[in-house]
Amino acid sequence: MREFIRNKKNIFSVIWILVVCVFYSTNVKAGQKSIVDLKDGITYTQYDVTGDKKADQIYIWGKKYDSAFYQEHRVYINGKCLIDIKDGDLGADAKILKFADGTTYLYLVLWEDNGDGIHGIYQYKNGKMIKKAAPTDLLKNMGYHEFLNIEKIKGNTLFLTLGTYTNALGWLKFKVKYKCENNNLKVYGKTYEVKQYARDSKNGSGVKSDRPYLTAARSLQAYKNESGSRKSFLIKKGTKLKALKVHIEKRKITFYLMTKSGKKGWCVSPKKYGNPFVLDAYYAG
Repeated sequence: MREFIRNKKNIFSVIWILVVCVFYSTNVKAGQKSIVDLKDGITYTQYDVTGDKKADQIYIWGKKYDSAFYQEHRVYINGKCLIDIKDGDLGADAKILKFADGTTYLYLVLWEDNGDGIHGIYQYKNGKMIKKAAPTDLLKNMGYHEFLNIEKIKGNTLFLTLGTYTNALGWLKFKVKYKCENNNLKVYGKTYEVKQYARDSKNGSGVKSDRPYLTAARSLQAYKNESGSRKSFLIKKGTKLKALKVHIEKRKITFYLMTKSGKKGWCVSPKKYGNPFVLDAYYAG
């Protein structure tokens, strides 16, 4: 009987050890997720953002000046305020980004009206959060209103979607990749695949994105290269067009367009609102 009790205790001991191991393993895996969403007002204690391989205490605080709008946002790491921004009307969105090489970043966006926001990807260094990348900077000369969605991390590559209301085509979304190399984040290339663009419906009552072709509002010069230095052919007014790629330089933005007949070329984007490529582009307001 005593032998049975001892064996039973041993069995329970083994089961308890297994339970603890599974629980610990689950927590470790949770801390190793490549993208972790963080919310305002919650203290997180299971993630490492300082790079010392120890769990940190992370807390995001937002001060409201009325029932709906925010006045200030702060990010606390281990009890110390490392980010303090007095902006962002509609609240904050934060994510931990962890790459295959172990490099960890904190993504933070403070949302404002019309979908705009203050975006930044930060890294902890010597007791401070340093901004390492600001993906929406790519949208500065394209138009207005911005959109950013973190899609996934694969290895040491960050995939995200950027969107803005462009002067050329109306509402536009395109894919961007960032490479994490030598403890730095660098945007991959200058040419990006266009994923979606929106136009008005026929009666102007809403945005439709299910028709792939746009209509040229005026004659457009097509070029052989992204820089717009080698002429190719002239696109006539009324030609049906599809947007395939966008190339972004500091002072010039070009779109790779394909006509319905299959001809392709680069066209330089207008810099001012009201000078569109197309007749049926969507305009807010």
